[in-house]
Amino acid sequence: MNKVGKIIIDPQFDSVGDFFHGLARVRKNGKWGFINEKGEEAIQLQFDDTLDFIGELAPARLGRKWGYIDLAGKWVVSPQFQAAGEYFDGLARVLYWSRIQCGQSKFYTNENAPDYVYVMPTLETVLMSQCNPVDAKYGFLDKSGRLAIEAKFAGIEDFSEGLAAFWRRGKFGYIDVRGKEVIPPKFDDAEAFSEGMAQVSLNGAWGYIDKRGSWVIAPSFSYGGAFSEGLARVVPILGKGTGYIDKTGKMVIEAEFEEAWDFREGLAPVWKNRQWSYIDKSGVAILRMKNARWGFSDGLTIVGDYPDRVYLNKHGQVVAQYEVGSQF
Repeated sequence: MNKVGKIIIDPQFDSVGDFFHGLARVRKNGKWGFINEKGEEAIQLQFDDTLDFIGELAPARLGRKWGYIDLAGKWVVSPQFQAAGEYFDGLARVLYWSRIQCGQSKFYTNENAPDYVYVMPTLETVLMSQCNPVDAKYGFLDKSGRLAIEAKFAGIEDFSEGLAAFWRRGKFGYIDVRGKEVIPPKFDDAEAFSEGMAQVSLNGAWGYIDKRGSWVIAPSFSYGGAFSEGLARVVPILGKGTGYIDKTGKMVIEAEFEEAWDFREGLAPVWKNRQWSYIDKSGVAILRMKNARWGFSDGLTIVGDYPDRVYLNKHGQVVAQYEVGSQF
């Protein structure tokens, strides 16, 4: 649909992604391909899985191997990886493994493992599948599909603002886009850079560092989220509420919310006193909703309890029904 709720491409697919470079991935009858903005099939539905064209190459899977296709659907990097990621900062994360463990005692090779394990591991996928590679090796491809950073990392995240968090011997650090270690692994946990800072954990407390690895905001929070639109949500004391700090570490919206999410387009959804609402950057409730945990995007958000959810604009007006196939 468009921003005023008019259906542009009729419902006909089993699953879809967002549009990038004029193409959106779609699934029908068990196969993935890409359509253009008219709803026409631009790349044949022939793949077992795909991700988005965030860059001009997109990951695609045939059988148990991932490769990369161009905007015409031609293979630029032949299928060879056990998992492949989208492009961020001009680099795409790829993963090799030869063995994977599922549960306490089941082991598979990369030739006989279940189909659902051929994804980039995240906390969510590992918890759901109970499967984790035994000998993971991560690297990065450049825009041409060439291996630009050697596949040698046991654990690493996507690039953000020129740096990627990696893991070694139980500690986290950061590399730059050349693969050079610029912040040595010394943190207990580390997240992506956003607006020039990254939230990291040390000795049970979260704080914020700059791109040199120096503390900008000392570790003093039970939890710290990423900066978004100049503010970051934090939990000063576990179980005592969530609030927002600015880039100096000053608490500008008090930690009075039982649940809170990042600011998007000037508003953030929060839960307080059994009521969802959207607050502005001064902490004032602008919209009060029945269920409003999603942020705004292109002037719209989704509110309501399953199955009665709707698209809403910033004036609180319903733009269209949101048809959802599950309660999540």
